[in-house]
Amino acid sequence: MNNDLISRKALLERIEKDAPWWWKNFHSFRIVDMIQDAPSVDAEPVQHGHWDDSFDGITPYCSVCGMSHNCINRTPDYCPHCGARMDGETI
Repeated sequence: MNNDLISRKALLERIEKDAPWWWKNFHSFRIVDMIQDAPSVDAEPVQHGHWDDSFDGITPYCSVCGMSHNCINRTPDYCPHCGARMDGETI
């Protein structure tokens, strides 16, 4: 099982909307309590960007924070300055 982050609110709304009436009457109160009591984490949305070398044609710059990456031959999958994921998407 993955350790994915999910929306507690969306899960509770889905249970309320999609669970059969008999399940809601007899089982949901325990499940809802467990979901509401589950530990939470502080998380931020992932920043997406790309390496941009259009300034001088050589030095890659992060499209999110604008900082340069001084290793020209290898650009990592994330920006070491702001942590943006360099997957080509800019959001």
